[in-house]
Amino acid sequence: MRKAPLLIFTLFLAWLGCDGKDKAGCKDIKTMTLEAALIDTVDFVKHGGAEFSCWPAVCFHTYGYGCTITVNESKEIQVGYDYHYDNGTPPCNCWWYRDCVFRGGVRFDFGALQGKSIVGAKLKWTDKGQCAANLYVAADNWGEFYLSPANQVSSPWPPNSAGPGELEVGDTVRDWVQGKTPNHGWLFVGPDESFANHEWEEGDAEIGSGLEGNHKCTSAVKGFALKVLYTD
Repeated sequence: MRKAPLLIFTLFLAWLGCDGKDKAGCKDIKTMTLEAALIDTVDFVKHGGAEFSCWPAVCFHTYGYGCTITVNESKEIQVGYDYHYDNGTPPCNCWWYRDCVFRGGVRFDFGALQGKSIVGAKLKWTDKGQCAANLYVAADNWGEFYLSPANQVSSPWPPNSAGPGELEVGDTVRDWVQGKTPNHGWLFVGPDESFANHEWEEGDAEIGSGLEGNHKCTSAVKGFALKVLYTD
């Protein structure tokens, strides 16, 4: 007889754990784990090229203008920034900068879940570096730089925490499956997208010169999966 109250309490917790819109189907909840259909690293770069500070008006430098980073795009995305400034050699300095921002996007295909009732979902990763400090529900293609604050995932998103993790995303997945919002996936974003050297060169910020303008924080996110709970 002592087991009866415990059994009732356990069933009550299971009831609370079900989606409020589909409590009648709680006993029929199924699980589907999806692998990422698309992952990609998108880079944004601003640079001012090379500038001389005295005669002769010639600058020689070996830096390229593109963002230089190696990404294993079949397994990971890269997130963060790389702000580099070179003050040159006095007395005739030939200064140069390049500011790069890296974002990583991940998207899943929900074709197998069409017509299903989504009870919940968890976005999972096996490793998230310290530089993936923000997460957005993408509202447009990943090449758009400006992100809406309304699409930023706040609590319980874990900022600046490395290693494996997961995030409850059931409401977002439900909207995507039901076609209420377009599925552009998620964007992992770094902690700083100010293009610091570019803003300094344009006169909008003061960060000093020389090595003070070199800042870098890039890390990979990988091992994506999406665990979805649903009913037919």
